[in-house]
Amino acid sequence: GSLYAKNPFLQDIIADNLKEADIKTFKADEGSALGAAIAAALAVK
Repeated sequence: GSLYAKNPFLQDIIADNLKEADIKTFKADEGSALGAAIAAALAVK
Protein backbone atom coordinates (compact mmCIF):
# COMPACT_ATOMS: atom_id res chain seq x y z
CA GLY A 1 0.00 0.00 0.00
CA SER A 2 0.98 3.59 -0.47
CA LEU A 3 2.06 5.96 2.26
CA TYR A 4 -1.12 7.91 1.52
CA ALA A 5 -3.33 4.88 2.15
CA LYS A 6 -1.70 4.39 5.56
CA ASN A 7 -1.96 8.03 6.62
CA PRO A 8 -5.46 9.06 7.83
CA PHE A 9 -4.20 12.56 8.68
CA LEU A 10 -3.07 13.07 5.08
CA GLN A 11 -6.33 11.59 3.82
CA ASP A 12 -8.33 14.10 5.85
CA ILE A 13 -6.26 17.04 4.66
CA ILE A 14 -6.59 16.03 1.01
CA ALA A 15 -10.29 15.21 1.28
CA ASP A 16 -10.97 18.53 3.00
CA ASN A 17 -9.04 20.58 0.46
CA LEU A 18 -9.86 18.94 -2.85
CA LYS A 19 -12.36 20.76 -5.00
CA GLU A 20 -15.51 18.82 -5.87
CA ALA A 21 -14.43 18.58 -9.51
CA ASP A 22 -11.08 17.14 -8.47
CA ILE A 23 -12.80 14.53 -6.32
CA LYS A 24 -14.97 13.48 -9.25
CA THR A 25 -11.88 13.24 -11.46
CA PHE A 26 -10.13 11.01 -8.94
CA LYS A 27 -13.18 8.77 -8.59
CA ALA A 28 -13.47 8.52 -12.38
CA ASP A 29 -9.87 7.32 -12.60
CA GLU A 30 -10.41 3.68 -11.65
CA GLY A 31 -6.70 2.95 -12.14
CA SER A 32 -5.70 5.50 -9.53
CA ALA A 33 -4.84 4.10 -6.11
CA LEU A 34 -4.88 7.66 -4.81
CA GLY A 35 -8.37 8.16 -6.20
CA ALA A 36 -9.56 4.96 -4.54
CA ALA A 37 -8.07 6.04 -1.23
CA ILE A 38 -9.69 9.47 -1.48
CA ALA A 39 -13.05 7.91 -2.32
CA ALA A 40 -12.70 5.61 0.70
CA ALA A 41 -11.76 8.51 2.95
CA LEU A 42 -14.76 10.51 1.78
CA ALA A 43 -17.08 7.53 2.26
CA VAL A 44 -16.08 7.42 5.94
CA LYS A 45 -16.98 11.07 6.53
